[in-house]
Amino acid sequence: MKALIVDDEQPVIVSVKLLVDWKKYGIDTILETTSAADVPALIRTEKPELVISDVQMPGLSGLQLIAMIHEIHPPAQIIMISGYSKYDYMRSALQQKCIDY
Repeated sequence: MKALIVDDEQPVIVSVKLLVDWKKYGIDTILETTSAADVPALIRTEKPELVISDVQMPGLSGLQLIAMIHEIHPPAQIIMISGYSKYDYMRSALQQKCIDY
């Protein structure tokens, strides 16, 4: 299985990669990008089963990406991550059928 990590800060991507036991979840390929603009093409070509995305990024927000990902590759499961404790972000992400926040 494939996972895609999206965050505008490379150190966050590195941290997420180190914190998760990917093999435990059957994930053998970890894709990454620091640009939300890259996500549609990556979703189309790689079809990751899991997307882990930051909420606040330049350009497209993680919340905008949710709808785009569901449209391009509906089976993808999405987890949003954020350093912000803003309830509205969490509520919006869960309403858009993210599996976790």
